[in-house]
Amino acid sequence: MDLEQAMEQLNPDEIATITLCHSYGFSHQEVSNILEMPLGSVKSNISRGKLKLKETLNKKDRLEKAS
Repeated sequence: MDLEQAMEQLNPDEIATITLCHSYGFSHQEVSNILEMPLGSVKSNISRGKLKLKETLNKKDRLEKAS
């Protein structure tokens, strides 16, 4: 599983906030304005999404090493 496949496991808000911040370089405040979402929600979606990505990609690595 690569990053794109792992991203597909996220909910739409997590995908949007992570993509805007990390792929396009917008600040959290800019993402908040673009998505018309409270700043706290933007930060929560990014944090939760990054944690899910980390867990998904680490799980994939463990499975590959076990086989």
